[in-house]
Amino acid sequence: VHTLDRYKPIVKPVEEENKETPSNEDSAERKQTQGERSLGAKKDQNYFEQILWDYFQLDVNLHDLYDHWSEVDPNFRTKAQQFPGVRILRQEPVENLFSFICSSNNNISRISLMVEKMCEKFGEFIAKEDGLSYYGFPMVEVLVANSVQETLRNLGFGYRAKYISESARFLTKQHGAEWLYNLRSVPYEEAKCELMKLCGVGAKVCMCGLKLFISLN
Repeated sequence: VHTLDRYKPIVKPVEEENKETPSNEDSAERKQTQGERSLGAKKDQNYFEQILWDYFQLDVNLHDLYDHWSEVDPNFRTKAQQFPGVRILRQEPVENLFSFICSSNNNISRISLMVEKMCEKFGEFIAKEDGLSYYGFPMVEVLVANSVQETLRNLGFGYRAKYISESARFLTKQHGAEWLYNLRSVPYEEAKCELMKLCGVGAKVCMCGLKLFISLN
């Protein structure tokens, strides 16, 4: 297919002698099917728009915040012009929690490598693109297996392997992953106390968690 035409649908030609005039019933059914597809596409669009809206916290009036911060901080006022629209992401709680557990006494490159290894070993395969395989983040239920801690240690996680394994068991046996989402609706201090019950979650990881995936200000 020519490069300029690669996005055009491939339509199988129909010989004139085999063409049939659609009946009224066929036309009505086709219109109904098209309408259902249109409605389904609209629902999908609304669904993904809601995900993006929540992820980027678009309900937060960033313009007003920039104005306020610029008034009270001269340094921010100078820098803000270069970085408009910077928002704190509201990330998926489970993935973010375990990623921050990996961050203990670590650097960004090694943290990223650890998360990638964890996904490859315990996550669900998503797709392969340009020779690279992509995996989803592991479900909490998968990380509670007895072999997880030893496997993670062999992958270079060190003492963080225990933190991940124990935190996964805490979530699964006592609360379930939904517990993290429920912390979004409780007062800051209560959420802080609850989050620090997790193995490997100290003051720093807790503070990052409250800001980035619990989204309490």
